[in-house]
Amino acid sequence: MTETVSDKIYNQLSECMCEPHESKGRIYAKFSFPTTFAGFKGHFPDNPVVPGICIIQAGMLICEKWYKRNTHLKEILYAKFFSPVRPEMLIRFECIKISQKQDNHIIKIRVAGTKAPKVAEFKLRINSKKK
Repeated sequence: MTETVSDKIYNQLSECMCEPHESKGRIYAKFSFPTTFAGFKGHFPDNPVVPGICIIQAGMLICEKWYKRNTHLKEILYAKFFSPVRPEMLIRFECIKISQKQDNHIIKIRVAGTKAPKVAEFKLRINSKKK
């Protein structure tokens, strides 16, 4: 079976994540995207920027690790992107559970960078299912 671009990006996101940990009911993780990251392909070849959807997918990946379950995006309640994420730039995610009803969760995610204190902020409605 051939790996789709979506699968390739998801797998590479997993490789880009480091230092996931939980503290005081929040989960944190760092990401750094190498120049070979598939998300850069076609997203401004001469000026690569991580696509916003890849930043949201990274947040979803953190949620999967947090809940130890498969997660599915149900709705993007809001998303704001303040600064571009370039190759090799280290960014830090902070995930906060806002509410939960059974397997449905609302998660707020803040993203900051070493060179940009505010990279992105978004709130997601997700569904989690046992693996």
